[in-house]
Amino acid sequence: LGAAYGWERPNWFAPASTDRNPPLTFKRPGWLGAVKGECLAVRDSAGVIDLSAFSKFEVSGPDAEAFMASLGANTPPSRLGRIGLIHVLTERGGVASEFTVTRLEQHRFYLTSAALAERHDEDLLRARSASFAGVVIENITERRGVLGVMGPNAAEILQAVSEVDFSSAAFPWLSAQTIKIAGIKLTALRVSYAGEPGWELHVQLAQFRRLYETVVNTGAKHGLHPFGVYASNFMRLEKGYRGWGADLTTERTPLEAGLGALVKADGRCFIGREAMLERQKANPWRMALLEIEDDDERLPFYGHAVLQDGRPVGVITSGGYGFRTNKVLALAYLRPGVPEGEFGVSILGKELAARELQEAPYDPRNLRLRGLDHLQPAASV
Repeated sequence: LGAAYGWERPNWFAPASTDRNPPLTFKRPGWLGAVKGECLAVRDSAGVIDLSAFSKFEVSGPDAEAFMASLGANTPPSRLGRIGLIHVLTERGGVASEFTVTRLEQHRFYLTSAALAERHDEDLLRARSASFAGVVIENITERRGVLGVMGPNAAEILQAVSEVDFSSAAFPWLSAQTIKIAGIKLTALRVSYAGEPGWELHVQLAQFRRLYETVVNTGAKHGLHPFGVYASNFMRLEKGYRGWGADLTTERTPLEAGLGALVKADGRCFIGREAMLERQKANPWRMALLEIEDDDERLPFYGHAVLQDGRPVGVITSGGYGFRTNKVLALAYLRPGVPEGEFGVSILGKELAARELQEAPYDPRNLRLRGLDHLQPAASV
């Protein structure tokens, strides 16, 4: 069992044959086999995860749209019921916060962010909105629970307990709807940090247990399996997703983090814009996704040196094992001017060979996320 900012959350689920308290080690931990089972269940059938620890805010009022348009490097969703990602920058262009933004109404937005960032993000939103008279910031973190249902059977499970059409045509990726499941009113977001088709179900906390029991009981015959934070982290690495607080920090800009697709700088004014662009002109660092030699003993985590020709050229910011791709993976920042190619990563006194990947090793075209995986051969997933 783990915790984030006072919210208890499962790190992993122990099968009956697994030691619930494996010995502590700097090498591969005893829970790795259990986490493998969770990852493969999410890939092959469906998984359920408690995501209630998310920080949650509502931004509303007549000036809400103008405020959201000025908040960060990306623009907010323009259409009702659409979802986007906004990175708020420091004055020096680094990443201060990351928000998933859902446009609920013309002047009402729903924001979620990292659990550990609740007070930080609330302070940031209030400070940045101070110059907008018609903006209301409401912290609703403790009033909402979030249940994630991910995997190829997720739509079938939810369809069984709701009258809503969960097909990709009716409920596409990066969209949101207000729905009912077993009579429980909630907001369903089609997003997935695991890189599988799935939904986040955002519900009043008082209704969370009933929602959980309904989904779990219905999902039993569809192969639904609980999964925890560790499995979620490993799966997001296979998609190359950056994590706030590790891969995304105030030290690096979103452009250095490889998030140029989420930066809309032309013709806009937001804090950190000029600094970010200037840093990009002056030999910036860059983020790389590395596949590391598998020696059956070591795993990358954080802070390991990246070497080229025996010389330190970068640092690992997060890492783990991708069980869907059978790859040891890590995200790393590389110094300015370091060319693409072969690398080494120093872990526990041993240098392991590594190579830079040019795309995410799992579903790089997001076909599975969009429910279009029939368009690609299974081997390319």
